[in-house]
Amino acid sequence: MSTLKLPKLPANPSREQARAWYEDVVWEFGLGFHPDSPAADYVGNDGVRIFSQEEAAQFDHNLATVWPLIGDGKDDIYDVGLYLFWRIQHGLPQREDSADGRVKLLRELQLLDANGSYEDRLAFEEGLPPLTLEVIVERLSRRVEDI
Repeated sequence: MSTLKLPKLPANPSREQARAWYEDVVWEFGLGFHPDSPAADYVGNDGVRIFSQEEAAQFDHNLATVWPLIGDGKDDIYDVGLYLFWRIQHGLPQREDSADGRVKLLRELQLLDANGSYEDRLAFEEGLPPLTLEVIVERLSRRVEDI
């Protein structure tokens, strides 16, 4: 019944398999996904439930299975989802290309608040140096020169 292209979850997933499954689920659902919502509550634009009862039960079981495996001690299931939402909103691909400096710069800009300071927890966890508006302008001007 479901029209979503949801991945299969192995019976006893590793942390990596659990995170990959969850990332694929968030990406497929898009901005309408929330890990606290039961699968039976999702409806399409036509008002029809997205999952059959069996599919909803399996999806909820899979989510409960991966929930404790998501994260690395810093991130949890919500952090991973929010990061993917950020990637969706900025038109970035699902998987990060470590060679693409645009992702890191966009992430730095996202963490910069209106006062020119980082959101403390995220900046610390990301290992980012203090960033001022002057540093951003300087970095952006270097990037423009490279183009």
